[in-house]
Amino acid sequence: MTDSQTILFSLLLLHSLLLGAYLIREGRLMTLRIFLFVFALHMSLNLIESWLARDITTMVAPVLAQLYGPSLLLFFTELMYAGFRIQRAQIVHLLPASLAVILVFTAGPGGWVDMVLSTTILLYLFAALYRVLKFHREVKDAYSDPWGTRLDWMVMIILGFIVGGSLDGLSRSILEVGSAAALGLQVLSLIVILGTLTAMVWKAMTHPKVLVEVTPTRTRAAEIELFDVERIEEFKKNVEKLFFDNALHLKPRLTVGEVAEKMDALPKDVSRLINLGFEQNFSDYVNDKRVNTAIDLMRDPDYVRRSLLQIAFDAGFNSKTAFHDSFSRKMRTTPADWRKQNVT
Repeated sequence: MTDSQTILFSLLLLHSLLLGAYLIREGRLMTLRIFLFVFALHMSLNLIESWLARDITTMVAPVLAQLYGPSLLLFFTELMYAGFRIQRAQIVHLLPASLAVILVFTAGPGGWVDMVLSTTILLYLFAALYRVLKFHREVKDAYSDPWGTRLDWMVMIILGFIVGGSLDGLSRSILEVGSAAALGLQVLSLIVILGTLTAMVWKAMTHPKVLVEVTPTRTRAAEIELFDVERIEEFKKNVEKLFFDNALHLKPRLTVGEVAEKMDALPKDVSRLINLGFEQNFSDYVNDKRVNTAIDLMRDPDYVRRSLLQIAFDAGFNSKTAFHDSFSRKMRTTPADWRKQNVT
């Protein structure tokens, strides 16, 4: 192990310990603390190996690596759903580590064993990616402004770990062990992982706590079984009257929870009934009303000289992007083009 690798391993160990201690002090993100603990243990073994000049991690490292994927997936889930708790059923995520123990101690590390274990880690990373994309769909049922709750940074974190892991894998499998090129790739891999780890913890701690109302979606057929036609029609009339009387759509960060409170109902029921009654998610339902208001404002003589951004704000949008995307989806043209064609 080179001096550069030793320094980077030491930095990664110290960094993960400090981040873990901070999270413990804050009492937050249990799954991320587990991830950091596993990571710190892995780095510790690497350093001990370098100090003793003996290969002691060959059998242990593959087992520890199998804990990265599950802990990362559970961490993302915890951050998305505020009601998340680690339950007994999630012990199934220890299966990859158990598989690693069996394979490493029976067939030995390297070769096809490493390929199988690497595939398992990749499957977990892709599962985490799928969970993020699914959440982006679900959040539209809870927030009128889903743009502010998107978790695109999680996608970059996943890609960062994939790149870092791939560089490390290349250095071990394709290049000659101990060569300058292999050592260079390993150092680059450690730098990428250090940056990714730092970004992940920073984004997790600064991410707004606004995702409490999101619940996993069900199929339309399953939802229809919960509510009869009369209840759906009555709800449609009530929610339309509520929005008309209170102009709720003009509130930029309106949530389904606020609507539910005014209707003395559960947020999940309001979200489901909007899906069934209007065949829209909550976000599209509210933003369609904002688009209609924006059209009325563009036709208003008092707004002839107002900018589109000012019109967007007055219609309830809180960003130019949200206004442009919602308007284009509903009207099949941009706000600027619609204004040119319809307002003289």
